[in-house]
Amino acid sequence: MDRTGSVGNLTVSLEMEALAAVLRQVLSLLDERGVSWCISHGFERLPWSWGTDVDIVVRRSMSASDIHDLIESHAERIGARPIGPKSMFVMLAITSPDRPPRFLKLDFAHDATFGRHLLYRGEEILADRKRQANIWVPAADKAFDIVLTRAVL
Repeated sequence: MDRTGSVGNLTVSLEMEALAAVLRQVLSLLDERGVSWCISHGFERLPWSWGTDVDIVVRRSMSASDIHDLIESHAERIGARPIGPKSMFVMLAITSPDRPPRFLKLDFAHDATFGRHLLYRGEEILADRKRQANIWVPAADKAFDIVLTRAVL
């Protein structure tokens, strides 16, 4: 039985725990390496829920190759390996001998955009980001703008 008391939710809870643990390790690694980052939206549900991916704004000095190399060199600690091409969209594969593979999708970006609309340059978001429960989030005014824009567009 899981924490909610439902045997049916046990598998989902274990899945989310595994994905959340990998996400925490990636974010911790970014902090340790001095990489400025911020989750642009959806952070209020973390670490237990997110959409199809986690959107992470980083400084322009971080290239796709830098991100992949950092994650790949710490794959054992993180508990997952990047798969696919070196792009700003990173798919992490979590494998274990007794389970099918699970995937965590991280969408790294230099700016906060929605479709073709630039909401904020990354430097603007990172300049006044706030720490909330071990997660860097946009300042309240920017967070509001991002949520509003996503709701309207």
